[in-house]
Amino acid sequence: KPSYVSEDRIAELNEIGFVWDTYAKKWEDQYFMLTSFYKENGHTMVPFTEKKLARWVYQQRSNYRASKIQEYQKSLLDQVDFVWNVTKYWEDYNLARQKFNDEDNWKRL
Repeated sequence: KPSYVSEDRIAELNEIGFVWDTYAKKWEDQYFMLTSFYKENGHTMVPFTEKKLARWVYQQRSNYRASKIQEYQKSLLDQVDFVWNVTKYWEDYNLARQKFNDEDNWKRL
């Protein structure tokens, strides 16, 4: 909050829901979009057809690798099974798929 704004004015602005930290607000809005995507799809591997959200997800991974993510943000993302390492995710997926195929499970479908 700027020091040149009076306490009374700050209180008035707080009463009407003024956003002091626009970065945090934007982050929370995108997190809400991700949670909606997660509830609908059961995962957080957002396709690039969802451009804005996919870019945001990519940025969270970049921030994590650069140790620039807040701990509370990481904790919230972990709550929706956020995939931090895409390469490992696909390796695990392909191993599981190969195991499934090797066991002839596809014949049971």
